[in-house]
Amino acid sequence: MNNVIQTMLLSSGLMIIAGVLIGLGLGFAANKFKIKVDPRKENILKILPGSNCGTCGFIGCEQYASAIVEQNVDISMCRPGGQNAANKIAQILGKESKNVERKVAQVLCSGGVRCKNDFVYSGIKKCSYSKKFFQGQKKCKYACLGFGDCVEVCPFDAIYINEYGVAEVDFLKCTGCGLCVKSCPQKIIKLVGCEYKVHIKCSSKDRGAFVKQICSVGCIGCGICAKVCHVKDIYLDSNLAVMKYDKCDNCKVCETKCPTGSIIFGNGTAKDKKKLGQTNLELNLVK
Repeated sequence: MNNVIQTMLLSSGLMIIAGVLIGLGLGFAANKFKIKVDPRKENILKILPGSNCGTCGFIGCEQYASAIVEQNVDISMCRPGGQNAANKIAQILGKESKNVERKVAQVLCSGGVRCKNDFVYSGIKKCSYSKKFFQGQKKCKYACLGFGDCVEVCPFDAIYINEYGVAEVDFLKCTGCGLCVKSCPQKIIKLVGCEYKVHIKCSSKDRGAFVKQICSVGCIGCGICAKVCHVKDIYLDSNLAVMKYDKCDNCKVCETKCPTGSIIFGNGTAKDKKKLGQTNLELNLVK
C-alpha cells in the first residue's frame, strides 16, 4: 500500500515539475520569438474607421495601417476617415498633414417609377439577380433597378431607396468609401467631389426618341446643356450628356435649360414640377 502511495506521489510530482518546465519553456519561446508590433500601427488602426472598404487600395484598414508605418505610403488615402483621420495620423508620425479631397457617391439615374418596366420581375429582390434576366426589368437598360444592392453594402447607412424607387445618397452620411460603386451591377454610381452640386441624373445612351417613350426624366441628348455651359464642363457621349466634374461652378444654367428635368442641383433625384411629376418638356407641350 505504501508503495502505491509513493508511486502516486512520485508521478504527481513529476507531472507538476514537467508542467512547470513546459510553462517556462513556452514563456521563454513566446518572449524569444514574439513579433514586435510598432505601437504607431496600433494607434493608426484605432483612428481608421474599420469599414475595410478598400478605397485606399489595400485589403483592409489593418493592411493600410501597416503600409503607412512600414512602407511610408500616403496618409490621405482613407476617404471614410477623411481629413480628421489624416490629421491624426500625421500627428502620430510627426508629419505634415495632407489635404483629403472629400467625395460622395452620386447615383446617375432618377427614373424609378417614372421609367417604364419591360416585364414584371418576380425573382430574388436584388439588382444583381434582376440584371441576369434580360438586363433587368426596366425598359431603360441603364436604369437603377431599385432593389438596393448598394443599400446592403453601405456601412454608414448613407444610401436608401427613395419614394420613386431609385437609390439615393444622403450626402451628410456618405464618406465616399465606394462600396456602393462596386456593388451596382448597372455601374451608374460615381464618386464625385463635394464641391460639385449639379448632376446629370441619367445614364441612358439610347436615342432621345426612345428615351421620351420610356422615361419622363431621362436625358434625350439634345445638347442644350452642353451649349449653355460657359465653362464647357458638359459634353455629349453616345446620346448622353456627361459632366466632366472638373470646371463646373454650379451656376445652374444647365439645370434651368434642361427640357426633361434630368439635371439636378443638389441632393436627390429629378424633382417633380408643380408636385405633378411634370417635366419642363411636358409643361412646354401643355403650353
